[in-house]
Amino acid sequence: AVLAAFVLRERLTPKIMAGLLLGIVGVIIISTNGDISSVGGGTFTGNVFVLVAGLIWSVYVVYLTKTLQSGTSLVSATMALILLTTVLMVPFTIAFAKDWTMDATGWEMAAYTGIFCTTIAFTLYSYGLKGLGATITSVILLLEIVFGMLFAIILLDEIPTIITAIAAVIIGYVIIRS
Repeated sequence: AVLAAFVLRERLTPKIMAGLLLGIVGVIIISTNGDISSVGGGTFTGNVFVLVAGLIWSVYVVYLTKTLQSGTSLVSATMALILLTTVLMVPFTIAFAKDWTMDATGWEMAAYTGIFCTTIAFTLYSYGLKGLGATITSVILLLEIVFGMLFAIILLDEIPTIITAIAAVIIGYVIIRS
């Protein structure tokens, strides 16, 4: 949202800023289970990777918004993203692949990931980004951690604490109010 304000000249209203700050508080509470002292935990390298990934994602969102606003089609933008990601990931795949064999289940999982988790998901994301802009989309993206928590409950039988449930409600409130 901050980068979009500078590059795309999107307005950061006090309501949006308050929503972003409150949403970030909710994300921190969910990811730490309310124990703020755990923020410093983990490895330095892992924390740096997460920070760099977040920065790259913000540049991607702003660049894609600008590209879509210039009239580029959703399909072209999505396919360019998938192609670029594939080209950038090939060296890592070659470097880290230990076994190049894959059974039928592996191919099914690869096809599912390529079709649903990549192509369809990014096309829908681009559609939303074009209509809403980078700032509002960044607020809505706070739902990612809420859905992660919900799927952990459904698939892994995890039980949320009261504090993480309250944080999920806070994030939901922020999104509705923004």
